[in-house]
Amino acid sequence: MAQKEEMAVIKVTVPKRLHEKLRNISQQTGVPMSTLLVMAAVKEYKFVDEQENK
Repeated sequence: MAQKEEMAVIKVTVPKRLHEKLRNISQQTGVPMSTLLVMAAVKEYKFVDEQENK
């Protein structure tokens, strides 16, 4: 049986303008706002990692 991965809760405060944009994208795509934020963080991290390895 696969082990369950432990989860963490992260609370984020963003400017209202950004919140509204994320909410619109979330509603249009059906992707939860929390998932959008995680996707953006992962993308940004990979970008920085690629820059450091060059």
